[in-house]
Amino acid sequence: MTIVLYMSLLIVGAWLSYRNRIKETWYKRLEPIQMLCLYFLLVIMGMRIGSDREILNAFFQIGFHASVFAFFSVAGSVLVVYGVVRMIGGRNDR
Repeated sequence: MTIVLYMSLLIVGAWLSYRNRIKETWYKRLEPIQMLCLYFLLVIMGMRIGSDREILNAFFQIGFHASVFAFFSVAGSVLVVYGVVRMIGGRNDR
């Protein structure tokens, strides 16, 4: 149910912006408010992670798995792009 609320708010905001219902002066105010909310969210997330002993005990293991996942994600993306470029002919300016 919460995801429906989030998506509804996102759609309403996008619609208001698309239909030019938001004044220009609000755009200057929105960025600092958005950053403040983001910082608040990060602090709350950090507090929740810090209070969970199980996560803290597995912190390095989680970090290692995240690093391996990131490496293989980037390597796989590079290989797929390389393959697609070779398949369609690529650039011949060498």
